[in-house]
Amino acid sequence: MSRSEAPTAGRDPGLDFWLRHVEADGALSEDEGEQALVVLPPALQERLGLDETVVVTADPEVAREDGAMLLLPGHPALDGAAESTLRHGDVGAAWLSWPDRLPATSELFERAREVVGVEHGRIDRDREAARTWLPVLRVGALATTSASLDLRFQERHEVWVDARTGSEVPDTLCEALITASWSAQPQQRHSVLDVDLARSLGAADQLLSARAELRATALSARAADDRRDALARVHTYYDKALATIHRRREATDDTERRALLDAQEKATQAERERRCQEVEDSHHVGVEIQPFRLHLVMTPALRLPIRVRRGATTFPFELVWVLATREFRPVACPHCGHTEGLVAGRERLGCATCLPRPGRTPGGAADPPSEADEEATEPPHADALHQTRRGTNDSNPDAQHQTGRPTGASPTNAPSRAGRAAPASPNGRPGKAGRPTANATRPRRPTPTAATSPRARDRRSVERIQEVGTRIALKFWDEVAQGRRWHRRRVADDSPLTTLHLLYGKQAPLLAIGVPPDATPETIQAFTQAPEPGLLCTTHGELRAGPNGWAFTLRWEPTASGPALLELLPGLPTWDGHLPTRWSLGPEIAEHLYATTPPPIDLDPVADALWRVEQPRGGLPLVVRCLTAWWRRTGQLDAGAEPVVLAAALASLVENRSGLRRSRAEAAAAHGASVEEVTATARLLQRRLELRSERPW
Repeated sequence: MSRSEAPTAGRDPGLDFWLRHVEADGALSEDEGEQALVVLPPALQERLGLDETVVVTADPEVAREDGAMLLLPGHPALDGAAESTLRHGDVGAAWLSWPDRLPATSELFERAREVVGVEHGRIDRDREAARTWLPVLRVGALATTSASLDLRFQERHEVWVDARTGSEVPDTLCEALITASWSAQPQQRHSVLDVDLARSLGAADQLLSARAELRATALSARAADDRRDALARVHTYYDKALATIHRRREATDDTERRALLDAQEKATQAERERRCQEVEDSHHVGVEIQPFRLHLVMTPALRLPIRVRRGATTFPFELVWVLATREFRPVACPHCGHTEGLVAGRERLGCATCLPRPGRTPGGAADPPSEADEEATEPPHADALHQTRRGTNDSNPDAQHQTGRPTGASPTNAPSRAGRAAPASPNGRPGKAGRPTANATRPRRPTPTAATSPRARDRRSVERIQEVGTRIALKFWDEVAQGRRWHRRRVADDSPLTTLHLLYGKQAPLLAIGVPPDATPETIQAFTQAPEPGLLCTTHGELRAGPNGWAFTLRWEPTASGPALLELLPGLPTWDGHLPTRWSLGPEIAEHLYATTPPPIDLDPVADALWRVEQPRGGLPLVVRCLTAWWRRTGQLDAGAEPVVLAAALASLVENRSGLRRSRAEAAAAHGASVEEVTATARLLQRRLELRSERPW
């Protein structure tokens, strides 16, 4: 079974999958950055038709420069590995290792009282927490979506569900399970929580089908356009054919000729209907799901027995604490399994769905609450209630801003002072003056809704990234236009934006996109694209001054401390951060970028060679990337090569990973260096700098 999906050589999922596949059959591999050295056993050599030693990569530049085998989708070796995996499947069970330190029962009980709410009841401690295994089911499937003969899409879907209830586990637990170490046998023998395989498999199948249907819905819109165009062509053709038949029929007086044309018209109508049906059938959207992975992962957990008390009546219950995420699993009703919050009834413990509601008297009034009910439902202190703040997000993703006129925002959700009796303690609990009574219940935990589903969270995350990217771009250019120090605390270290600031100071952003020195931008439009997995976030827009405009691309990444700006490029964004070509920028902008005034600072010999040779032919964006890579490791490089050799080797590495094709021989000739020395130095630099296509500096 496959333990995880952690990438290795080149961080390409296809290459990483193939390496894991051949290693399972006895091969040995050594990761060398953007390529991997693989030693194959005789059986694999014969089956794959490869030599004993092979170097593989997923980077076309590395394959062209070093002669490695380019392993991309469509390669027979990669396709064969995928077919073998789908044919045999990936099934098994695994156990995670136990942590060194376990929380005490008292700590778990206090945590349970904080996060688990029971309506009409309170939680009391029962027995000590016990070790157990929480079964989590990992189900993977290959979904093939076809919308026409030409429109066909395949992708892998994977879901993780609780093997007891079938509920989808949170993303935090998924990440912990993927990154943890697995073993084929348990290190410790403990009881396993009850597994309901039929229920969990049914829930996983529903989740996989929903994701596949979502993809089919997206493709159906495109298929509808293709179907409409195809039907329009069919109707146009047969309308002309029928018009010709009708015209010939009106022009003849021969009865036999007219009968023949009538039969031809009827046959044409039938052929038209048949052809339209063929178009409808060929553009039918279909989804085929092929399961291939089923893992039962045993996760270390603690069972916490508790008692829910309502007045003098107590109900035994059990909570499950997951050690990997340090949180309780959602509380499920012991009768129907719904996670809608527990309610302590007069006769049993359940949820609001399955518990009978209070009866009513003939006059229509509800039964009066008992003394135990009044005691158990005493409201908590006002300070225990919390308000959530929600940020607004414009429905229009485009943002326009007048530079030099920053807008301000004032807090609108300040907490109300009404009803405040005592300050809250730092841990969020009420102060002593306002502490609830012993019988008061804690605020009920909000129940899950459609708005908290993983799909809704992903959508809100994308919208949040787009909002942040557009806002920081507007602020960035507003500070540049006013001549202030441009958001330097938000610029990542060892990034092209940092290099630009070292070269030109405050005016660097304007020079970077080709704005003339005498131009002053007046307005800006910015829009942030939806983030793509594995790529940097991209915000693009346009600065305008009267009739003139300068397009820009701002590349950044979200971090724990906020967005970090990385690079500013001229023109519209290209895929994977490739640099724009000279002809795509236009003659006026290219004139400023390919003939930029030398910076007013002293450059070391390698940086000077890069500036003199690469700036006229690659432009300012290429030189900035080269200087960023060089200055990032200048003190740690001991290549022992001449400056021109280092400059040629570094330029060829950065160029090929920036989408600008140039061989090592061309780079060596431009700098007046030996091809052999440049090739050897480039390999050394690549191992030290670890340049990648998505971040080639």
